[in-house]
Amino acid sequence: MTVNELRHALAVEWAAGEDQPHDLEEGNLLESDSLADVCAGLVIIENESQIVRLVHFTTEEFFRSSPEALFPDADTQISKTCLTYLSFDTFGEGPCHSDKEFEARIQHFPFLSYAANYWGYHLRRQPERELQTMALLFLNTKANLLASIQVMGIQSGGWKSRVILAYVHGCLEPLVGRSPSL
Repeated sequence: MTVNELRHALAVEWAAGEDQPHDLEEGNLLESDSLADVCAGLVIIENESQIVRLVHFTTEEFFRSSPEALFPDADTQISKTCLTYLSFDTFGEGPCHSDKEFEARIQHFPFLSYAANYWGYHLRRQPERELQTMALLFLNTKANLLASIQVMGIQSGGWKSRVILAYVHGCLEPLVGRSPSL
C-alpha cells in the first residue's frame, strides 16, 4: 500500500452508534513523515515508490504467525473503513464520464482502488450485523456502487468497466428489489 492510500484509510473515522461520515475529513490526514514514526520502526517507506512495507521479513512472519490473536477484528475494521470510504457522497455522483475526470478522482481519493477491490475480501468472514447492514446499504446505493465498479473495471482492463457498468445498469434494479430487508 502506498503512503497516500494508507493516509486516506487511517483518516476514515466512524464510531458505533454514530451516523456514517459523508466525506473524508482532510484534517484527519496524517503527515507522511508521521506514518513511520507512529509504527515504532516496524515499517519503512520506500523512497521511489512510496510503498509502506514492514522493515524486515521476520516482522511479517511474526504477524502472520497468529493474526487472530494479534488483530482479532482487523478484517471487520478494514471492511468498515472500505465501505465507509466507498459510501462517501462524492462517489454518489456515480462513475466518471471522462478519463480526465477519472484520473482526478483517483488522484484525490487514493484509497478508492483498494477499498473498491478488497472490501469484500475483508468481509468474507462471519461479519457482524452492523457490517452486513453497511454492505447492503452500499450495494443498494447504485451511484456509489457504479463508481466502485468503474474503478475495479478500469484498473483491471478498461473494456471490462464498460461491460460491468452496462450489466449493472440493467441488472441492479431486480437484485436490489430482492435483497433481504435491513
